[in-house]
Amino acid sequence: KVVVNFYPKCPQPDLTLGLKRHTDPGTITLLLQDTVGGLQATRDNGKTWITVQPVEGAFVVNLGDHGHYLSNGRFRNADHQAVVNSNSSRLSIATFQNPAPDATVYPLKIREGEKSVLDEPITFAEMYRRKM
Repeated sequence: KVVVNFYPKCPQPDLTLGLKRHTDPGTITLLLQDTVGGLQATRDNGKTWITVQPVEGAFVVNLGDHGHYLSNGRFRNADHQAVVNSNSSRLSIATFQNPAPDATVYPLKIREGEKSVLDEPITFAEMYRRKM
């Protein structure tokens, strides 16, 4: 799935967001930002927002919820959001790598003594439904 987002310049960017705080449901998201930027991600377990500086020609790689589950939580799916800019419009292109809706979601390998992040294997569609 490919999504193109256009964020017009906003005279009062402190009053709105381009896209609210969220995680992506799939495995991996590849994001191409323009030079304006506006992507923010969390660190410190979601306590601090950091701005992801755009690098010309580079993709931002986000791990989604499915990737988090595949790794049994070893790799985290960071919350992120898009902010708007008062001086310039912004354009981003995202491609989402998702399993088929009927694909089974479960951790690939669980170490001895480790608890699974999922109670039971479920379909990707059910995982997405529970998230919403």
